[in-house]
Amino acid sequence: QSLGEDAGRIFVAGSLYIDRIVKKMYTDPGIARRKYGLGEAEDFVIVLFHPDTYETPTKTSLVMAGMLQVISILPMKAIVVYPCSDPGYRGIIDAILHERSINRNLIVDTNIDNLDFLGLMASAKAIIGNSSAALVEAPYFKLPALNVGNRQRGRDHEENIISVATDMDSIANGLISVLHPERDPGFAEKLSKCGYRLGNGRASEKVLQVIKSTVFNKDFLR
Repeated sequence: QSLGEDAGRIFVAGSLYIDRIVKKMYTDPGIARRKYGLGEAEDFVIVLFHPDTYETPTKTSLVMAGMLQVISILPMKAIVVYPCSDPGYRGIIDAILHERSINRNLIVDTNIDNLDFLGLMASAKAIIGNSSAALVEAPYFKLPALNVGNRQRGRDHEENIISVATDMDSIANGLISVLHPERDPGFAEKLSKCGYRLGNGRASEKVLQVIKSTVFNKDFLR
């Protein structure tokens, strides 16, 4: 009632999480690089692949193994993060550990602190896998994302995403696209305009404004 003509309306403020990214409230990219064994100007990609509920654990493991084999050809390092604990995660971890034993360019971490993760995203060449980080955080870093498989299928997203099937040829072709956006002027232009869907970094201010203009009386509480 205290909002006058705005009474009964729904306010969309944006994501408080995005406020932090826009205001650069995360680990300095240089510090994050050093912390995870990367050189100051060294190119790298981030790999984060979770189980797909609609795929068998065996298929999920094979997809991860194939993806890592393709990534192993890249002339750069890859920071690979363990998956979430959804059914099928064990096979993904097994594939990661196997590839790490034969690929020196793989930097494996079980769980990266969120502020460090954002700091790494700020200077990565691309993020690869099927994590929601490609849809939520990556657009605000203008970071190209290769979405593999169907885990994120149907979710609203910005134009930093290139989605591919789970076979190795599709992944390899997709990697070329996300690592060299300059080769596709259309994709490069879309990428430059990313970072808007979840707010402009002022969600906390908007939320506070609504709270301050609301009368918290007994009717409101009821």
